[in-house]
Amino acid sequence: MPTACLSQPTNNPPHAVIIFKQHVSKDCTAIGMKIALKQAPQVWTTRVGQVVLRPQPRLNADALEADALERVVREADDLLQAGYRAAAAVRYMRAIAAGAYSPGLFANTGHSFFKLGNFDAAIRWYRRACEGELANDPELWNMLGASLLECGDLAGAEAHLRACINVAPGHRWGHINLGLTLLRRGDFSQGTVHFERRLDSVGNGATERPRWRPSQLADKHVYLESEQGYGDTIQFLRFAGEVARLGAKVTLRVPKRLVKLLDSSPYGIDLVTALTNAPFTHAAPLMSLLHRLSITRDTIPRRQAYLAADPVRAGARRSSLPARSFNIGLIHHGEPTQGRHRMRAIPPAQLARLVSIPGVTLFDLQRRAVDKPGPRCWRAAGVVNLGSGLDAGADAFLDTAAIMSHLDLVVTCDTSSAHLAGALGVRTFILLDYSPDWRWFDLDVPCPWYPSARLFKQSSRGDWRGVLDRVCGEVATLAAAKIARTGLD
Repeated sequence: MPTACLSQPTNNPPHAVIIFKQHVSKDCTAIGMKIALKQAPQVWTTRVGQVVLRPQPRLNADALEADALERVVREADDLLQAGYRAAAAVRYMRAIAAGAYSPGLFANTGHSFFKLGNFDAAIRWYRRACEGELANDPELWNMLGASLLECGDLAGAEAHLRACINVAPGHRWGHINLGLTLLRRGDFSQGTVHFERRLDSVGNGATERPRWRPSQLADKHVYLESEQGYGDTIQFLRFAGEVARLGAKVTLRVPKRLVKLLDSSPYGIDLVTALTNAPFTHAAPLMSLLHRLSITRDTIPRRQAYLAADPVRAGARRSSLPARSFNIGLIHHGEPTQGRHRMRAIPPAQLARLVSIPGVTLFDLQRRAVDKPGPRCWRAAGVVNLGSGLDAGADAFLDTAAIMSHLDLVVTCDTSSAHLAGALGVRTFILLDYSPDWRWFDLDVPCPWYPSARLFKQSSRGDWRGVLDRVCGEVATLAAAKIARTGLD
């Protein structure tokens, strides 16, 4: 009988970036290369081959000498390793313009553009790196597949990621990214199998993770652990409820700040904040229930609301919202350290356009320190600032949930607040970038997870204006309906 959960929650970005760190000597011979998984503890070593300078019979007066080129490339590698991708990209391009030539250098240039969110450029450099001795390198196939996934080319991403794991069957991130690609297409049967490989210990190969039959869970004790972000825990809580519905006693380990919020669920789950010593019969990370329960896109449990605001806090917040108005809460960005933050974040000025709709009052729900004001354009537009100091206490989302419970609509980017609003059953518009996270599939309008939510996806990369054009039209209709129903001025 197991006594400890063997899960390995992943807080890493969705795509591992491999740094091909080159050591370029004056005779242009590579003497080694380190491959490091950024933001993860595992490190491997390998070789890249030669770094070759192209012949330059007519160099410009400011052309770099070999020793200066070595310094530029090393600086670029160090900057990329430290997360300064723009500065790294500049130095890589400078080295290439001066005549440096190597598949490893092209791969690193691709990495810098990938981390900058310029996936088209990343694809070009990865393809160029594949023309040399790295043609069959699984790391490059993985990164090329990840870049194509970010560009919305699911067929291309799948082809390259399958090539990656064909060359290296144990390639953990190749499996993870293939899983994300298949899940985004709605293929849960195969996608969850590959996504489970996120739990592999690097170098130890795959661990078998069998699916659970419903009949196996009756009268059993199932221990689950939340993983990744707060929004993931809120979204996947429903599957812990499914396990309980099948007759199991469920213990779920969650971050301490989420306990009070999640305790409002109707699922009868025991919430703990530390590893339990109690014996249990089954154990899994929370997100693995997609696989263990054989969930498909069509069998996702969709409950109108499965969390509730604290009634005392909700009552105290009621007076802060005018009754004779169509009240909208705004969230324009999520956690800045999240890997896709820049793609997901919505320009505040675009959301401020909603203020021109008759009968609408906008409320800033962007959590920030109490002494930090909201965006200048929101202040100028008269958006009511409720975000400063929001949820500053020991518990997450309790203030936000109390406010949301009185709103007519929440308009938000893809962040934990979107999952909170959906779980509360509040009408929610979730605004998505052109190539969103797998859980939103490629849908536009109905949300597969929350009956009260609708999805609005960019039709082209970066086109938030087009998204807000559609949102403004929908909000105008909803506000007009409330005005007609209640006689608002």
